[in-house]
Amino acid sequence: ISVGDVITVSSSTLQIADFDENVCIDSATITGRFKGIDDTRPVIISCSPDKEETVVPVNSLIKIHFSERMDVDNTKNAIKVRETKNNFSQSLNSFVSGEVSCNVDSSQFIFTPAIALKNNYTYQVEVSTSVRDTIGNYMNEKYIFEFTTIANYREENIYTCGTGNTKIEIMPHTISEDFSVHMSTSPLSFSNSSMERIVRANNKVDNDKRRFTKFFNYTLREFTVYDKNDKMKDSFNKDIKIQIPYKDEDEDGFMDDTFPLISEKSLSIYRLDEGNNLWVKIPSDVDGVENLVRAGVTHFSVFILLGSEYTDLSEAYAFPVPFKPSDGHSKITFTNLSSKAEINIYTVSGGLVKSLNETDGDFMLDWDPVRNEQGKEAASGVYIYRIHNEKESKCGKLIIIR
Repeated sequence: ISVGDVITVSSSTLQIADFDENVCIDSATITGRFKGIDDTRPVIISCSPDKEETVVPVNSLIKIHFSERMDVDNTKNAIKVRETKNNFSQSLNSFVSGEVSCNVDSSQFIFTPAIALKNNYTYQVEVSTSVRDTIGNYMNEKYIFEFTTIANYREENIYTCGTGNTKIEIMPHTISEDFSVHMSTSPLSFSNSSMERIVRANNKVDNDKRRFTKFFNYTLREFTVYDKNDKMKDSFNKDIKIQIPYKDEDEDGFMDDTFPLISEKSLSIYRLDEGNNLWVKIPSDVDGVENLVRAGVTHFSVFILLGSEYTDLSEAYAFPVPFKPSDGHSKITFTNLSSKAEINIYTVSGGLVKSLNETDGDFMLDWDPVRNEQGKEAASGVYIYRIHNEKESKCGKLIIIR
């Protein structure tokens, strides 16, 4: 017999039975076209809850729909459900007990947990490659999907993403009903309207160097809250704590890859004011040990870290004092400066001797050679220097002995 041939089978010559192995006892004849061996591998065509769904009721059943009629006992044993994260964002690896049943044609299987699922837990469902259909064909690869149940507003809930350093802490009754939180750390996943507002707000940052110098796009975060009907919530009963990490891998107290250097002490979390396309500063705390910035917020939006130039002059000083060329001194160095600074050197009577400008962000500047504005050697005597930037100033004394 070849594939495509028409064949006729009679109950008088062969035993005829249905898929449930009920044998035909009456006289019967079946005519059909020979299709050959069925080697079609089964696949999963749908699952419930949906992959990555985050508003799943705790009384939900887990349903898996296959493309073929499946071997019932084999398939029941191949379906496993695990808890992978609790409502404090702590990792778990606990199997969930329950019963697996199937529909009449054994193509849809239902996992019924022994007890209700837990609020704001992430569950992983795995169907192993040991699963096979009634013909004996195995699934080509294992199938895994995750979902998260809705959070109970009466309980404390913590959300994290990425490496876990981006965090949201929500205390009981902060939100008035059960909810879910969406966290995004990738601008590519932001809505078009959010991206347009971000661009406009960034342009305003660029045009106002007096307020801040640097915004760090890698710290962009978008947080949203939804109720059980997937409707966005935009107000809270109390502050929600958020934290955003920053990069300072060499632990020198300055943001990596910034020039002029941006001090971690100057960092704050800013919220996108979507109505005015502005970054609005939120009172923030910087954790220089963990490289995190924390703040309390009254509603969710897009957030970013902004920092300003280093302006601290409290540790600035000049050396050597006294300056003595006879001892081999050739220059006077000002150190521990701010990212940008102007230095004016005066006689004790107030006459300007020399002006210097620190602009390269290395926190040091040399008066070399030690000459006045007219190019003549600065005479022996006592001088006063004043270091200043847009925010701070500091004065000190120099002595020159020739």
